[in-house]
Amino acid sequence: MIEATNRRERALGWLGAVPHWLYPTLLRQNGPLWSQVVVWLSTIGTFLTVTGVVFRVIIDDADRTRVYVNRDTGAQLGIDATMRASRWVRYGLHDFDFALISARPVWDIVVGLLLAGTTAVCVTGTWLALKRVRLDFRRAVRRRG
Repeated sequence: MIEATNRRERALGWLGAVPHWLYPTLLRQNGPLWSQVVVWLSTIGTFLTVTGVVFRVIIDDADRTRVYVNRDTGAQLGIDATMRASRWVRYGLHDFDFALISARPVWDIVVGLLLAGTTAVCVTGTWLALKRVRLDFRRAVRRRG
């Protein structure tokens, strides 16, 4: 697959990908900043996990058309076989559409385990953040007292 891009698209692609992989190294050099980033990103991630719901309906036609419905707005997006192939080429790993695990309940078990791991990371980050806030609060109270 060949995709023609212009300078602006390449720059935006770089801004999306490169900092995504480099930011932990740069932030880890500044402990307090790293802690704040972890606290806030964990909080935001937990909130978005709880509130960001989209429903998927699979229509029993020849293309196995999928219709995605936004819970809040009711907006619908239909995906036929051609669009699904294109989506898989672009977003395969993010959507987790592997043929080996597409059968139920294998997909449910694998995705459930991965989601449980993600949830554990979010909960751990939130717990560490709350522990840090409590420690900072106690230090502030001792300094004033």
